[in-house]
Amino acid sequence: IFSIPAAGFLADRFGARKVLTVACLLAGIFGALRGTADSFFSLTLTSLLFGMISEAVPVTVIKMTSLWFYGRGLGTAQGIITACVAGGMMIGSMFSATLLSPWFGGWHYVMYFYGGLTFFLGLLAFLTMPEPPRRGAGIRPPAPLAALKHVLKRGNVWLIAIAMMAFAGSNKGVMGYLPLYLKNSGWTTAGAGGAMAALNAAGMLAAIPFTLLS
Repeated sequence: IFSIPAAGFLADRFGARKVLTVACLLAGIFGALRGTADSFFSLTLTSLLFGMISEAVPVTVIKMTSLWFYGRGLGTAQGIITACVAGGMMIGSMFSATLLSPWFGGWHYVMYFYGGLTFFLGLLAFLTMPEPPRRGAGIRPPAPLAALKHVLKRGNVWLIAIAMMAFAGSNKGVMGYLPLYLKNSGWTTAGAGGAMAALNAAGMLAAIPFTLLS
């Protein structure tokens, strides 16, 4: 709730590439820290830190995409990005518990692996990705409070925000609870992971045609 508006403002003021790089690096560090958790409290704390940073990544990516593309190309680009997100979640559902955890020797090491991978991709983005063109170059962005007041006055922003809140809340609830429900109902770990993978695969396949239609 607090980090997403802050990430949007920082991307406007300092550039999306810089914010994305920092967010990926910190997400890698905080994501790996979850592997050090030895209690419910420590896992909650490290997950909170990771969540605060990781949610800045999609905001910044959307910002960069809107600067690189426009018109029909913007919808296509957003569709590809959304499909990749769903694809990553599908791969994670398929392999984290069934392959990576036994291979590495426990879920802690899976957190280290994903954290290190995220950190590496942050460095790769910094070294290879050009800064998108900044529209309105030379115009100083408004102060955070002024920008917030301007946005909050728009009714369509509230409508989209409330719809996205309902969607994101239900989506995260399903993804967090469905594997637990299935395993408690007698499904194997692989079966529960496969069901989640199928759900994410459906989202991946639908992402590009729906954004093209939009």
